[in-house]
Amino acid sequence: MFNLPPTNPGRQNQKPENGSTCIHLHPLINNSSFKFPSLIKINLLRLLHTLLLTDIMTHLQQDQLVKMKSGDGFIAALDQSGGSTPKALLAYGVAENEYEGDDAMFQKVHDMRTRIITCPKFAGDRVLGAILFENTMDRDIEGKGSAAYLWEEKQVIPFLKVDKGLAAEENGAQVMKPNPGLDDLCKRGKEKGIFGTKMRSVIKVANKEGIKAVVDQQVCVCEGVCEGVCVCVRGLCVGSLYYFQNVSLT
Repeated sequence: MFNLPPTNPGRQNQKPENGSTCIHLHPLINNSSFKFPSLIKINLLRLLHTLLLTDIMTHLQQDQLVKMKSGDGFIAALDQSGGSTPKALLAYGVAENEYEGDDAMFQKVHDMRTRIITCPKFAGDRVLGAILFENTMDRDIEGKGSAAYLWEEKQVIPFLKVDKGLAAEENGAQVMKPNPGLDDLCKRGKEKGIFGTKMRSVIKVANKEGIKAVVDQQVCVCEGVCEGVCVCVRGLCVGSLYYFQNVSLT
């Protein structure tokens, strides 16, 4: 995993003379000595441009964006779905014979997440954000919606897992399964105070066709996410997690 160094401070507040939107990519991305595939560079530009053109962020979202760009801490992954929940509960100490059916299972894991989130140590001074599963987003924590509780009580930015899992491996990569309900899910998330979305693809080998399929799908889905919700593109390579930090948007 790597962190990109800060962007050039002198360019942070630079404004275009004609009033148009200006996109500044991190200098490392534009550095020709850094082996960054042009395909991904082009699609990243398209994605950032799409996000900037929405330009309808609320004051709340702007506060969260500022914290996301400059705050310290980590993002807590609390987004185990139905398939991975039994394993998470077992690691927590809850055996499968202690619950019966999905409803009971999801209640158990929500109790676990509630205990984590309400812990005094789980707060915005050390936790930057938290990724929620849809079922968790739809539940309450101490009388408040989970997303609202995270931000209002903990100053932790709420994200929502929106993918439906991975398709079978092809060309050394796994794209996301079809997700026809994405628009409705994002709209519900926005109404409930979700700041951004998370969706995962996996690249296992350096195969051009596989990488292209992953990048094309991620960008296509990102451009389709409803306005007013930020997008967290997560590409997982076996052995390392990569992400972009401190991309300057002015």
